[in-house]
Amino acid sequence: MRPLAEAVLSSTLCPAVSAHKPATPLLRQATRLLSELVQASVARPAVHNRMR
Repeated sequence: MRPLAEAVLSSTLCPAVSAHKPATPLLRQATRLLSELVQASVARPAVHNRMR
């Protein structure tokens, strides 16, 4: 069985941060890590599983 078209996975991540409290070192590190992961995934798209 083959798919009719390749599906594109799309998702949205909305981290909630406080506007009143300063960012903690952990939050800054997590934000930096997420940004790097997103940039890497855009630069090199993941190989999707395909049924053939």
